[in-house]
Amino acid sequence: MLLPEILPDTLDRAIGMTVNQSPWYKIKEAMVWPAIGQGYNTGVMLLDLKKLRQTGWMQRWRQVAMEETKKHGHVYLADQDLMNAAIVRQPYLLYTLPCEWNLQINDWNEALRCPVEQPYTRPINLFRSRSKTFKIAHLNTKRKSEFLASGLNFTSSVNTGHPEKVQWRQFYVKRYHMFREYDPRWLTDKLAAITSSRKETPSTVTANSQLCSQFEEESRIQRRVHAFYLEYNFTDFNQLDSRNTVTLISQMSYQRLHRLEQLVSTWSGPISIALYLTEQEAYNLSIFVAESEILSRRRNIGYHVMFVEGSMYPINQLRNLALLYARTDFVFHLDVDFIPSANLHDVLQNLIKQRWSKVQWSADYEPYVVVHRDAPKFDARFVGFGWNKASYIMSLDATGYRMFVLPDVFVLHLPHSPSVEVLRYRSSFIYRHCIDKMKLEFIKQLAKEHGVLALKYLDFRKFDVKPESRLS
Repeated sequence: MLLPEILPDTLDRAIGMTVNQSPWYKIKEAMVWPAIGQGYNTGVMLLDLKKLRQTGWMQRWRQVAMEETKKHGHVYLADQDLMNAAIVRQPYLLYTLPCEWNLQINDWNEALRCPVEQPYTRPINLFRSRSKTFKIAHLNTKRKSEFLASGLNFTSSVNTGHPEKVQWRQFYVKRYHMFREYDPRWLTDKLAAITSSRKETPSTVTANSQLCSQFEEESRIQRRVHAFYLEYNFTDFNQLDSRNTVTLISQMSYQRLHRLEQLVSTWSGPISIALYLTEQEAYNLSIFVAESEILSRRRNIGYHVMFVEGSMYPINQLRNLALLYARTDFVFHLDVDFIPSANLHDVLQNLIKQRWSKVQWSADYEPYVVVHRDAPKFDARFVGFGWNKASYIMSLDATGYRMFVLPDVFVLHLPHSPSVEVLRYRSSFIYRHCIDKMKLEFIKQLAKEHGVLALKYLDFRKFDVKPESRLS
């Protein structure tokens, strides 16, 4: 699929789209936005951003949007209506792409409007085929989510008079599930070779022992993120008072997915949760939430997916991700194996306005805290198991945060089998040694930033046996 083959060398147009392959803009002229002929479909667009900027596109489309909205009240086809209305006024910007670059498998009870070779009848020879082969298939239907659900039989749903559309849908969904199960990380090496000049993100870890190099490498990985992976109701949320509402912050792996319903059942307020998942697990998450009577009713839960890369669990990166997308001033950090007490959200909303008994920091102190979102972030160098939360509480203390105990509320720690990272920590003296080295480096950094008083943090549990002695 090479784009240059469809573009002339001297192209001076700025927008490339295919003709809309349905009669929408013809038979509904009284209610739709203006369009040229059949209109154009925005499912696939080629945009020359430099040329668009030179035409003042940013101002022009806004002007079109305001004027047409006054006439029609709202858009029916979202961005497609806006683009078509703008092109009516500036047709010289448009280049019409061949229809096979946006083969629209729509719900209209008519045959496909783009004659292409049918891939479901015989294999396509991309090099010798005399008829056109599709380049991009577009499942253009309001029931898209239903069609893409695993195992759905839609052969008798629509277009019974045009079986080729049913066959195209079957072909599309099969390919969709095939590509969905791909692991995009296989492209990493090829992309790295192409972009070999890119700068590596410097590591904050100074533990230079070769034995601990894995921790350093893991902390440097820039993992892919898909924020708000599932539906989130921003409208309802914007009606809340963010100054007096508390968001629960948490993170989990796929192995803890079953804890979600228990957590959500006892917390009525907003939740921001970061999940460490593979491509397949992310898809399973969407199915799990859709089929859950508890989760499917909630629209104030932000699911933020960080895709798996590396061999260690990036727990503090996940916590920071969940914090980044929390939309209230105050957040409540809680691990997913803990269940809040009844009505804790409502109680906290009142308690954050008051102060209670003050407590002092002590070695290896790991309370669960309600804190302002502007508080220091979790230190991303701590991956896997060990000191990931203790270092956070230590940084709060070093920064001058005072800690107060909130009365009449609690969280319940549910029993669970140890995670893989816990088992690695318990079984490997090298693992424990590396955690201790990172502790020391972290405390030295605190002392450098906040003064020698931070050296009090050296009073923590230490692993006394050096790995070199165990290896000798």
